[in-house]
Amino acid sequence: MPIPDLTTEEAARLFIARLLFHGYDGALRVVTRQLEEGPPGKHPPESLDRSFQWYHSLSREDREVAILTIRNAIDLALFHSLVFIDGACGGYPLRPQESDFAIYLQVYDDDTAMWESCQPSSSVRINDPRTIHLHDLYQDMLAERTRPEAKEVAYVRSPLPRLQCDFNACGWIGDVNDDCVYAFDPNALNLLCPSTGCRVLLIGPEENGVVLSVEAVMERIELSYWSGWRARPDNTTWQRGRLAVGND
Repeated sequence: MPIPDLTTEEAARLFIARLLFHGYDGALRVVTRQLEEGPPGKHPPESLDRSFQWYHSLSREDREVAILTIRNAIDLALFHSLVFIDGACGGYPLRPQESDFAIYLQVYDDDTAMWESCQPSSSVRINDPRTIHLHDLYQDMLAERTRPEAKEVAYVRSPLPRLQCDFNACGWIGDVNDDCVYAFDPNALNLLCPSTGCRVLLIGPEENGVVLSVEAVMERIELSYWSGWRARPDNTTWQRGRLAVGND
């Protein structure tokens, strides 16, 4: 399946959108949960337990400063990693030979080509030094986005049809402020028979019976390299809690 219309910048935006969700948001989510609820497991590392005890000794204002410091640390770690990937640190990986590290978005004809022969049918370089710098794009996209905090509730309730999704599959297109979700339970999606403009309640299971949810509008999207459904969230409706059943 060729991707003739996918430019280096479009591929780079896809990459940074995933990095922001999995790297920036994912790291912040895990660290914040460990500080708020304690580290997982019966015998967590002493350093994590000390961090938990220290965090809960702080005032509310100081806890906000602590989370802000963590945000800044994650931001700097990702930024400087991209500076390195961009080859902007100076020197060649294989001195004195001219060399660099390259990242590609690759498309395969089938699973065999992807996992066994590793033969892509087409590819586009993401960190092409002639056209784009990922560390600059990262800063731009981080500044563009705003991800609201989920409201903590005892039970998530909504009259809308429920659609289980993968919130990790967010922002795949990489457009400015693209916060749409692109991956759903296929059986639930078929039963829903969505139409453009219909509203659903997206559900993403977390731990201990808790779900992350948001109301969203379904949209049909047709691109040169992919077509399907996506859901555009209503960012005023994010909630986290147990999914209400019956009279809960």
